[in-house]
Amino acid sequence: MSESEKLRNLVTQITQTEKREEFFRLASELKPVDELLLLMKQQTDSLIANARLCNNF
Repeated sequence: MSESEKLRNLVTQITQTEKREEFFRLASELKPVDELLLLMKQQTDSLIANARLCNNF
């Protein structure tokens, strides 16, 4: 599994509070951290969009 695939897999767990420290650790270790932050933003945007869709029903 590539580093990018590992990050994508981790980001799907962004809402799990027990993963919080892992995100902080990765953000401090990765150079550059751009890919992780972009994946986190995309996942967050997706969660918000899905929540809005659910609220419309």
